Amino acid sequence: MKNPNKQQKLFLIATVLLLIIGIANYINYYAPPKSLYKLLSFSQLTTDEQEKLFKNVNNSNIKSQKSLTEETQKDNNYTVKSLEKEDLSENYINYAVDSNGKLVKWNKQKITVFVSPSDYQEQIYNALSRYNTVFDGFFRFYISNKRELSDVKIDVVDKFNSNDNPDSLYIAGLTSNNFTSEGRHLSGSVVQLLSKKPNSDKKVTKNEMYRVALHEIGHALGIIGHSPNERDIMYSSAMVNDFSARDIATLKMMYSNDEALIKRETKNFASTKLKEAEEYAKKTKNKAIPWVNLGRVYYDLDRKDDALNAYKKALTIEPNNPVIYQSMAECYYSSKKYETAIKYYKLAIDCSSNDEQKNPLINMIGLCYAKMENFEEAYIYFKQSYEFDRYNKMMLKNYLVACVETERKNEALAAIDNYKQKFPMIMEEEFIKDVLKWAK
Repeated sequence: MKNPNKQQKLFLIATVLLLIIGIANYINYYAPPKSLYKLLSFSQLTTDEQEKLFKNVNNSNIKSQKSLTEETQKDNNYTVKSLEKEDLSENYINYAVDSNGKLVKWNKQKITVFVSPSDYQEQIYNALSRYNTVFDGFFRFYISNKRELSDVKIDVVDKFNSNDNPDSLYIAGLTSNNFTSEGRHLSGSVVQLLSKKPNSDKKVTKNEMYRVALHEIGHALGIIGHSPNERDIMYSSAMVNDFSARDIATLKMMYSNDEALIKRETKNFASTKLKEAEEYAKKTKNKAIPWVNLGRVYYDLDRKDDALNAYKKALTIEPNNPVIYQSMAECYYSSKKYETAIKYYKLAIDCSSNDEQKNPLINMIGLCYAKMENFEEAYIYFKQSYEFDRYNKMMLKNYLVACVETERKNEALAAIDNYKQKFPMIMEEEFIKDVLKWAK
């Protein structure tokens, strides 16, 4: 065959291009749609597919924490999907509430998440995207590039950094939640995921990290306890890799805003929470944290003697754990045994590792002395607590009360003047007006 001339070459090229376009159109039209959540790797998604899963928060446009707050406040009155009949199936919401029967969750649909860089970042993204897929219409995670502006912070760690001193033999992840001042809603969560298998130097697999991330994110959404069913992702030592129908029903009910349904479903919470705590303590009787948890349940049920016995059992296992001493102090404080409470608050301080942990305990000692109307001693502790955190309004007010009771007018005026330089609106509060009137 002769070599093709220029015109023939152009014809061949055009024919090949038409063939390629035809094949592409056929595949695009007839190929089954890609199921995003079934993809093995987040990195395999196209940019458009990633955007479907995460509407990224553009932090370069966020000028301050205030602007982010204003943006998220728009979500506070969101309307979620109505619960379908299949959403009302078997659930474990009694285990999701705290030991007072209170359900605590985010009061907004948009929840921002910062994921620290690690070898497991992709698996954590996959877990978050799975939540977005399953619970679309109830809440949604958004990726943040700034840790300090995010609602949920997820870190992969070699060991836990927590006052709760969890027993690593049983725990592969740990979630610490903060709450609003009213205690009705979540205000922040820190999730720690262990990169090594409990009690071992062996690194966890990527599949194991995905599973633990699914579990701990459930706690960051407000599930306080654990499901008693091993087929659920929120089982205490989950071995499944996806949500069960019970997992889905529980979270959808939590975020449905159907208060009547939630109240009806949680009417037997007390016996459920107590049974869960007792079984966990029995199962791990030589570990301290289960006994602390049991003590807290007894405390919330107003069974303070039983709570103290549980805490004392925990002390025999971990005699230097500050959380145990603090929990015992709270028991004595609520029972108006202030001198004994002071003793245990001081023991908690001795076992605490830094001033940030110690300061709330110091403030509580001041409250004990104030309850006993020993304001000279209360002043010592309130002043110490205030000087550590001068812009904490609670610390300021406690300090001012002690100043008023001990006739320290100049100190009170100086403290108010210092605070108003940063927060001038404090001058509008009636309490501050009363102190200024007294000081004159």
